[in-house]
Amino acid sequence: MEPGSCRWDDEPDDDDVDFVPPSEKELEPEIEQIGLLRPGRKRVTPEEEVPVEMELIKEMEPMKPVRIDTKEASVHSKEGKGKIKYLKARNRDDPEDKYYSPVCTSWDYGWTYGEDTDLSTPTHGRVQMIKQSFFRQNDPQLKPRDPIN
Repeated sequence: MEPGSCRWDDEPDDDDVDFVPPSEKELEPEIEQIGLLRPGRKRVTPEEEVPVEMELIKEMEPMKPVRIDTKEASVHSKEGKGKIKYLKARNRDDPEDKYYSPVCTSWDYGWTYGEDTDLSTPTHGRVQMIKQSFFRQNDPQLKPRDPIN
C-alpha cells in the first residue's frame, strides 16, 4: 500500500494520493444508464415535486369514491343530523363497495362474504363413514344386531 493512500476502512478524501474528485460529467451517463435520471427530463426542484407526490398519494388511496346517493343523504338534512345519516348510509355498504382491496390482513377472512359460492356435489362420491358408524339416530347404545364396521 502506498503511503498516504486510502485504506479499506477509510472514506476517500482529497488528501489521499490516489483520490480523483468526481465530476458531474462523469456521473451523468452512469445515472442515465442506471435509469435514475431519464434522458431529456429536466431536474425537478423540491417545490415542483410536491404535486407529483400528491398524485401518488391519490393513486394509493384505499377507499373508493362515495356514491352520489350517500352524499346527498348528508346534504339534505335538518338540525345537523346529516353526519349521522351519512355515516349510517356508509356503514350499510359492504367493504367491497367502499374499498378497492382489503386494507389489513384481518379483512382477508370474509372479504367476499356476500358473493355466491359454488355448492356442488363432489365428482367422485364420498360417504360419511364416521356419521354412519359412530352416531346413532335413535339409541346411543350399540345393539348386537348392528353391524360393526
